[in-house]
Amino acid sequence: MNVPAQVRPDGRCEAFDISPGGEVKCFECVRRGYHTIYKRGQAFLVSAANHPFKDGKPHYFCHGHLPDNTVLVDPLNNYECRDKDGRKRWFES
Repeated sequence: MNVPAQVRPDGRCEAFDISPGGEVKCFECVRRGYHTIYKRGQAFLVSAANHPFKDGKPHYFCHGHLPDNTVLVDPLNNYECRDKDGRKRWFES
């Protein structure tokens, strides 16, 4: 059963850092025939509510395939948030 995922109140895409040592493939890269392996800081877990395929499942996306207004969240650092280019950092309650 697919559970509806929450979208950020501001409507921006939200993506989560993967675990240290983790390696994943980007859903969009694979869809295009590329099988590059990405590590922490290069690819992110995006909830089903935030990616364009709306298939009810979360997927990994590389940094390049995330929308420019994406909020990156680090669950291992007290859920610190940052914008895609990393210039702005903040915590949300």
